[in-house]
Amino acid sequence: MDKQIEAFFDKDYESTVNEAMFDFDYSFPEEEVENYVLSIVATPYSQFIDYVASRYCVKPIVPSEIPQISNYNAATLGICNILNDYNDPGMDCAQLGVQLFTDGKERKDGAYFKFGENHVKGASFHGLTQCSGKKWFLTCLGRIYPKIDAEMRQYLSARTLLRNPFFHIVLAEATKHDVNIRFFMPGLSESTQKRRSSSCMHFFNVILKQCEIEKVPMHRIFFEPESKPEQKLVIKLDVGKSSQFKSYLPLYSIRAACGAFNHDDTNEIEGWVNVKKCNITPTKDMFVVHAEGSSMEPLIHDGDLCIFSYTNAYENGAIMLIESNNLFCQHVIKEFHYKPTLFQEYAEDNNVILHSLNPKFQDIVLSATDNPRIVGKLIKVIHAHEQF
Repeated sequence: MDKQIEAFFDKDYESTVNEAMFDFDYSFPEEEVENYVLSIVATPYSQFIDYVASRYCVKPIVPSEIPQISNYNAATLGICNILNDYNDPGMDCAQLGVQLFTDGKERKDGAYFKFGENHVKGASFHGLTQCSGKKWFLTCLGRIYPKIDAEMRQYLSARTLLRNPFFHIVLAEATKHDVNIRFFMPGLSESTQKRRSSSCMHFFNVILKQCEIEKVPMHRIFFEPESKPEQKLVIKLDVGKSSQFKSYLPLYSIRAACGAFNHDDTNEIEGWVNVKKCNITPTKDMFVVHAEGSSMEPLIHDGDLCIFSYTNAYENGAIMLIESNNLFCQHVIKEFHYKPTLFQEYAEDNNVILHSLNPKFQDIVLSATDNPRIVGKLIKVIHAHEQF
């Protein structure tokens, strides 16, 4: 990975300049910072997205890292203009709120404070502001931001937002599948999630717009549960042989599916699922299992039906059905990653990492002694609300 990208995410240069800006005698290196910004926006956006996808953010998301703004322009250019116009003396949240409201209406002090707090924090997500004590100041990027044109501000904002843990983890998932951002708001009430989702839309629109501009593929990021038409998915206890693997696939428990792969005739089929209704053409190496638990949310939810294709070949990054001797994960559905040792004579040190999409769950590391074995690769998920 390019060292420049890594240094950008670590904020090496910016941190040095930002700290020095608190020195009264410091001469701000405007041209140097402008050149730094130019080098960042000139680097293809795909490299920043690749960095996010390859370095999954394991830091727990806290509510303060989730934006709550009503005006994106106020949270970026507006804040920077206000602090620049006053020669960046440092302002508290209430002072910023007074300056941001331009409609002439009188408000309570608490309203000014909250509005200023929300929007200056929004600016900090872009690396435009920094806090010292109870006052907010511009960063080196905030000093430059009003001086660059709108196109460059778009390019810069789309890149700096990726450094925020919340946007980092959502974008890392969106490189692989559709995501609902409300899922990444643990500890917030449903009403608060709805309000925050609306705020987040301002920021994600900047990121998605940049993906479109620079032609970076990205899955859909949505903010509310989808309203889908009811699907007539038929599950029957038994069907005739003429329908088996033509329209219907066998439904097993996970344990039974693993046994069926060993041709164990004692395993019983729980039922047959009409997968033709889901635009799936059945084959004899396909089967269906019920998902249990929440570790693979938001892709797979408890009670969903998962269609797998039998295989014993591993594929890094794929969602697989795996069994092992490990008592804690005898039969699991996880994102599969194989980490071989560099030394053939230590093959027993090879590791299999089973990754949960739900950030609340830690990765499971299996060694050779756990005897991990792949049973199938995920083909499609039939969500519970689609089942009839």
